[in-house]
Formats: sequence, structure tokens, C-alpha cells
Amino acid sequence: MKVINAISGSVEGIFSEILNSLTEDQLVVLDTLDAMLFGIKDQSSIRSFLQLLYGSVKGKSSSLIMIAEGTNPAVEQLKFVSDAIISLSFDSVLEEEVRVLKVIKDRDYEIENNKVYFTLSNGLQLLYPVDYSVRRYIKRLNYIRKGSAAEHSNLLKLGGTVLVEIDENVPNIIVRQYMYFSLLNDLLKGYRVNLLFPPDESEETILDDLQVAGGLLKNVKIFHPDAEAVNYDPDRFIDQIRENIFLENAVDYVDLLTEENFAVSKPESFEAFLRKILEINSKRNSIAHAYGYGNMVSTKLEKKYVKIHRKLAIVNGLLMSRSIRPFGKLEFIRMDPEAGEMEFIKMK
Repeated sequence: MKVINAISGSVEGIFSEILNSLTEDQLVVLDTLDAMLFGIKDQSSIRSFLQLLYGSVKGKSSSLIMIAEGTNPAVEQLKFVSDAIISLSFDSVLEEEVRVLKVIKDRDYEIENNKVYFTLSNGLQLLYPVDYSVRRYIKRLNYIRKGSAAEHSNLLKLGGTVLVEIDENVPNIIVRQYMYFSLLNDLLKGYRVNLLFPPDESEETILDDLQVAGGLLKNVKIFHPDAEAVNYDPDRFIDQIRENIFLENAVDYVDLLTEENFAVSKPESFEAFLRKILEINSKRNSIAHAYGYGNMVSTKLEKKYVKIHRKLAIVNGLLMSRSIRPFGKLEFIRMDPEAGEMEFIKMK
């Protein structure tokens, strides 16, 4: 690859350098077209020059990449003489700027994904949209890699509740998969796990999803809380839960649908329950993961009390997560059930 710096030198000199490089069968990068044509205002002259450059490149076996910042009228002429045009810009995702590559034109190939996010956190990584509509079982046990994995370990030492607020565009099968990766990670680390799920999810189905855990399933308890059975009494509801879960060395995973009826029917009593259970979890130095869609009453009330608040959304076909409290960096969550891997990739 040959990079030609066009900041200094005449147009003729740079053009000659480009032609010489093309004869060497190299990938030639011109940085930048704006600098090369600085001072030339005549649109017809620019277009004629670019057509000459295009014809010279087509006669060689090399390729030419021209970088343009859009400060020169030449940019408007590029669409006539380029085989492909891409733009680099930023999108706002969960209140953070994300790098995005857009394919504007391609003469040789059909454009399937004209908009691709990318990150430079560990070299250049192009992140293509993922099909999240298919249910896939986790086939292997592995530790969560990078990013929020370390944060998760620290939270286990602190106690409290982590609220994962889910955007409505995230299907429940993906919420479950995300939850199960974290749950299996806790089992691998020697913790016991409590699952507080709605009654319409059978224990057999849940255990089938977690069959990869094998012998570690003895450290999983599944319970379906019922606030109505105790007349929405906060203390009796807490007793009901504590009588059916592991209390020591345990992590709780709560689907807030189990508590939604309580939150809707008796919001003040539900808030009293939240304050008490958070205090209990803090004293027992345990952590609870509460998962709920953003439009649910229980989710909205949980937000008032939790120490950790994360958001989960699918943007441009990618599962994204960000810590809202405390404020953290946006991450792409790469899940590979076949390999049993979940990795948090910072979008920077």
C-alpha cells in the first residue's frame, strides 16, 4: 500500500506520483483529495481532471482510494467517476456517538448492508447486523469476556440490584439468552442462582435452556412469586420469596413480569417492598439482576432505587448495552451460543 500525502505539492506532481505508484500494482491512498485540489474553483476543470485520473486507474491492475473531507467542490464530482463511494460519520445510539460506515455507491456488487457500525477499540472491527429471531441454545460453558464481565465481578462484592431496562424492540428470546449467559457465568464462578420467573414459564423449559450447565444445575432454584396470594403485603411477599430461594452465596435473576401485577395494583406497597428487599440484599452482600421492559410500571419504579441501571436495545441489527447509572460507555454484546461465548465490545 502506498499513501500519498497531498497536503503539499502541485496537482501535476501528485498526479505523476499517483501514476507511478499505480504501475507498481499497489493499493494507492490519496490523503486528501480536498488538499490536492485546493484553490481550484472551476467545476468543469475538476471533473475533467477526475475523469483523466479515473481512466488512468482503470487501465492499471492497481486500486486508488481517495479520501475527501467535503471541503472542496471536487467531492460533488466524485459520484461520476468512482466505482464505489463510502462515507464515515457518527450515529447517536443510547446517547453516545457511534462510528458508522455507509455505502453510498457500488458499481460491482449489490449493496446488502448500506450502513455498518464499526469500532476501533481493538483494531478495526466492522459490526454487521445479526439475526436475533432464531432461538439458539447455549452449547458450551465459558466465562464472559471483556468489558462488563469485570464490572459484574465487582458488583457481586457490593450487593444491591442491577436493573436491566429493555427496549421494546428486543425480543424475549434474546433477553433470556443474555440473562442465561450471565447466569451460567455465575455458576462457573461457584455462586448459587435463584430464578424468579412468571408462572407461565415452566421449570422444564427453563432447565432445558440451561442443560449445558450439567451438574451445576443443582445450584439453581426456580420460583414463581405470587404477590396476590399474600394480598400484596410487602413483608409477607418477602417471606414468600426467601422461603423458596438460596440465601447464602447466591445471585438472584428476576423477570419483573413476576412483580408487574403487584406494581400496577399497589404501587405504594410495591415501593415499600423494593426498599425492604434492597436493604436485605445489601446486608446479605448479594446481588439481584432485575430485567424489565421500559414501559412496565415495575421497571419505572425500580429505577428510583437501584444503584446500577443498564439499558439494552437493538440498534441497526446489533444488541447494544450501556450503563446509565453510573454513566458508562456503550458496548456491543456479541453472543455466540455455539461457542458459549458472550463478549462486551466497547464502541469507541
